[in-house]
Amino acid sequence: MRLSELSVGDHAVISDIAGLPSEQRKRLVALGLLPNTPVQLIRRAPLGDPLQVRLRGCDLAIQKRIANCVEVCLK
Repeated sequence: MRLSELSVGDHAVISDIAGLPSEQRKRLVALGLLPNTPVQLIRRAPLGDPLQVRLRGCDLAIQKRIANCVEVCLK
């Protein structure tokens, strides 16, 4: 399942980040999106992009196209 496919309020664990250029992948890793990290979808913007996610006690806004590259497993 992809991060972009979660419903608001769902909790999941990041399993992989694939399909992004290395620069974008490094940025996500620097922000804390690492495998085995718990994540929660907090809300979607009115038009569906970006997504607000919470991980490690911080909220991040992530574009939907990037969230499509983050694989997660539901908790």
